[in-house]
Amino acid sequence: MAVQQSLEENIPTEPEDLITLNYKYMRIICGATECMKAISLGMLGKHLRQKHNVSKEAAAKFVDSIGKQWGKRQHIPEDGLRPQYGLRVVDGVRCRRCLDFRSRSAEEVEKHWFKEQHGAAEGSLVEQVRLQSWGESRPVYWIVVEEEICGQSEGEDEGWWLGSLEGVRQMAAEDWVIVWE
Repeated sequence: MAVQQSLEENIPTEPEDLITLNYKYMRIICGATECMKAISLGMLGKHLRQKHNVSKEAAAKFVDSIGKQWGKRQHIPEDGLRPQYGLRVVDGVRCRRCLDFRSRSAEEVEKHWFKEQHGAAEGSLVEQVRLQSWGESRPVYWIVVEEEICGQSEGEDEGWWLGSLEGVRQMAAEDWVIVWE
């Protein structure tokens, strides 16, 4: 088994097997399991060489073939669409007041709430949502709608984010206050 695995690891990877071109939003997406993020055209060759051991010649040829048709315009999908292919979908929250502020952290939304002086909250400050991002160092999130969330049927989303591994990590990383009425 170890011999077979090492043979598979030595098989050269073709850029076409890893990369998806999202023409609608003008993004280059690396769909490899360990990546699942957008890569800029300027960094694509380096990414292919360093992360996926693609030869310098194959990477350069692939980047050149894209560069001829690729513009610098990059758009963000509108909220409520299905997830963009090849990108990771994550658990997140958004501000219930302005709806435009989204984050992976309820604590960030709470800071936003007080900074923007939204006032006293009636109920929760946040709404749980599913998010995607192009995967950059300062991600901009949009809300996606999936047919099924964490194995639950439509309409059964109560506490869905707690059942996911991402939700458990998020919950463990935050300070929680429980108020009994």
